Amino acid sequence: MPEKTRIFVDMDGTLCGWRSGADMNELLRPGFFTEMECQTNVAEAVNLLAGADDVDVYILSAVPAESKTATDEKNAWLDENLIMVPVERRIFCHWGTPKSAVIEGGIRSTDILLDDYSRNLHEWANSEAHAVKVYNGINGSHGSWHGDAVVSTMSPMDIVRYIRQSIVRYAASQTIGANHM
Repeated sequence: MPEKTRIFVDMDGTLCGWRSGADMNELLRPGFFTEMECQTNVAEAVNLLAGADDVDVYILSAVPAESKTATDEKNAWLDENLIMVPVERRIFCHWGTPKSAVIEGGIRSTDILLDDYSRNLHEWANSEAHAVKVYNGINGSHGSWHGDAVVSTMSPMDIVRYIRQSIVRYAASQTIGANHM
């Protein structure tokens, strides 16, 4: 039986809006991460995927190492906004740590990262896994990401449909690549 596709979902700028221009004092202020605005369409899409039997959805979010409250606040935010990803599937790493490096057992070629930050997407894709960018209105101005992407204003069903199509396309490209070796 093939392994389920694992979808790892970023929080800041993906599930919730990001306040660009926030300085470190603001980022370390207790309450900063619980006050983030939910990107409802992305959150609903993640819940639809989390309820499916053929994929496993994880939260994969970075926190400032200096913060004593960020992880607890992010978990509270997920609970308050009814994100249907259980606590045991919530992974937090420190800012600057490649997200691909914190996956227990390593990432698999069938794993997907849903993130708004191109650097994270490039690091993930360089690990031979698949990445999908979430455009949120404040990112993407440099145009360094040329892979699969969704827009946070798309309907939840359109986001899910695109991610599912992306899974199929990526799997097909992996099969074609393996057949040419």
